[in-house]
Amino acid sequence: MSTEHESAPKRPRAEQPLLAFDGVMLALLAGVMTIGAITGHREAMYACFATAGGWLLIRLALRPPAPPRRRPAPPARVDAGPRGSVVARMRWALEVTPVGYRLGLAGLAVAIFGLMSDIAWHTILSTESGIARVIAPSHLVLFLGAGLLLTSPLRSAWASRDYDGPLSFRQALPVVLGLTLVTALALFAFQWMSAFSDWKPSVSPASLPPKVRADQAVVQSLQTVVIARIIVTNLILVGPALLAVRRFRLPFGSVTLVFTLAGTLSAALRNLTLAGSVLAALAAGLVADTTVKRLQPSASGERTAGYRVFAFATSLAFAGVYLVALAVLHHRTLPLDLAAGTVGLTGLMGLGLSAVAVPPAAARPAEPAEVAPAADAVTVAVAEPSEPLVRSAPARRRPADPADLRFAARVTGTTGAREHPIEATALCSLLRGTPGDEVAASFAPPLGTGELATLCRDVTRRHRAWATQSLDQVDVVYLFLEAMTLPPSPDASGEQDLLGAWGVTRHGKRVLLGLRTGSRDRATAWGALGADLVERGMHQPALVVADGAPGVWRVIGELWPDAAMQHSVRSALAEACQGLGEAERRDLRARFGTALETARSGGEACQQLETVLADFREAAPARIAVLARRLERLTAHLAFPAEHRRTLRSATVMQRALAPIAAAKRPVDEMPGDADTVALVWAVLDLGARTARRLPMPLHAAAQLDQLRRRHMPTTEASAAPEA
Repeated sequence: MSTEHESAPKRPRAEQPLLAFDGVMLALLAGVMTIGAITGHREAMYACFATAGGWLLIRLALRPPAPPRRRPAPPARVDAGPRGSVVARMRWALEVTPVGYRLGLAGLAVAIFGLMSDIAWHTILSTESGIARVIAPSHLVLFLGAGLLLTSPLRSAWASRDYDGPLSFRQALPVVLGLTLVTALALFAFQWMSAFSDWKPSVSPASLPPKVRADQAVVQSLQTVVIARIIVTNLILVGPALLAVRRFRLPFGSVTLVFTLAGTLSAALRNLTLAGSVLAALAAGLVADTTVKRLQPSASGERTAGYRVFAFATSLAFAGVYLVALAVLHHRTLPLDLAAGTVGLTGLMGLGLSAVAVPPAAARPAEPAEVAPAADAVTVAVAEPSEPLVRSAPARRRPADPADLRFAARVTGTTGAREHPIEATALCSLLRGTPGDEVAASFAPPLGTGELATLCRDVTRRHRAWATQSLDQVDVVYLFLEAMTLPPSPDASGEQDLLGAWGVTRHGKRVLLGLRTGSRDRATAWGALGADLVERGMHQPALVVADGAPGVWRVIGELWPDAAMQHSVRSALAEACQGLGEAERRDLRARFGTALETARSGGEACQQLETVLADFREAAPARIAVLARRLERLTAHLAFPAEHRRTLRSATVMQRALAPIAAAKRPVDEMPGDADTVALVWAVLDLGARTARRLPMPLHAAAQLDQLRRRHMPTTEASAAPEA
């Protein structure tokens, strides 16, 4: 199987030029640089940094040797690698750089320039002293380069759809660590105005002689420094946290971890002489996490007030706990009126910062006639479906009957129904054939006149935007094609099968890719679905899983010729068991699953399965013969990571999600707002996909997938597929 994306010349990232050896070299240089920084050998630290930067740039400009092919490549290959001059090689290096990391390369160049400038500065003007040790011009250039480097993971995650929806702590760990490093860098740059450490030399009012302590000018100057340190440090903490909470749905404890780690690193610069300040960061983080969990602020709609509460409460908590810890643990006090004013001023500064980071919702234009096209365009660009479908619904409105919410949880998942109870319950009730007026009356308090129609029109608009959005940036490694039967509608034209495509990305996130009505028995319907995915920019997956509908394999072979094909084991066994008794069905499924679990390769699995099928040939010779001919496609998933095999051989996500709706067998009534049945089905599936648990993607599984995608593997003989 070859997955070098020959049909997608715009995406050459499958051939990354960096190897494990490069990572080892960079890690060694980073270790030596750290030792040099600790021991004070600045020249060694600078030399290691420059060597690491030069190594990375040179390796990016070089093309790795192409893997051997078993068949000739197409004559025209846009992403065949750099050729010609050094400029062409550097251009190729920029093309293969992931999204968000190009500014990181620029930051590397800026940092190297800052290193050279710092060396020249020290050679000509000697070493700085005082605050100039931090804010010297050459050091500011170093901070700029380091900031561009450290923000690369955050920019990449910001632009990636894999970080949409609620994140577990493990999924959010790259974002949390990146945010911690950026905050720590900002605190390091402002260490002379940081509340976590005393800048040396510094003076405390309590240590002044009695005569000087009585001088109000001196005392007020020192008090001004304390207040300024609290305000500046609070802004450095709250600013990045506001942006992160606006973009990501971080788990509880993320902001606490960022504040605590960044504060501890900053306080460690002075050997934790102000250890009580770390307690203030911890308290502020807990308040921030609690506020986000309870209010769930949204950048669009009517929940921007949550950001105001977030910034204001966090700032108050930091300033208040900081002053208390300063007085109790370090015996440094401010007058009561000055302390109260400092806490209030810090809260107001945080509140003002939130208005800058998240503009008020009322300030956005809302003229319906002139701005409607622009609003649709923005919806496509920013993936608006991550926001709630009903903005005007009261937050405390719930389904009157808990059974309706439980039914919605069976379709959209427990998390989707819990986070969006109104949307999930209303849409599932409509798809079950419940009239619109009964759906509106099933909530407490009931939905108002027109709210249900507004919901359906909003769903239709979002579905149209989703159906046309580009898939160029969605790195799908596993593609699943399914078909299910829709409930009959008043305007049914005879084709009530719904063909769906969903996938799993390189990061294990489930994404819904396409939906189309048509007959599952017609190859033209599957061809139209696949052609739509290709036209929207989806690149070739590593494996395509289908339920064996007529014509689907031919369509897969034409659209994605180098992708491996896996027949759904669940659907194949369901068809083969129709001619067997109940005891024989259980026996066949159990032995079939055991063979797939214990086999180490496709060839070994085929041999074991042939032995299993031989015991059932007399009971259902025709069906068992059909199953035996499908063994190669039924075992193709064994060439992929072991963590994914159960999902690959029995993935029927769409069928299981819509099974409760299909079991109702009630005709769908006329939809409010002239909504389409497919749009409503998309909405409930999208709710489930956004909150679904990700497929495990450990490092060794990702490396195995990369190896499989770089190497051609035959798709017609699964038993000959080499194991990675």
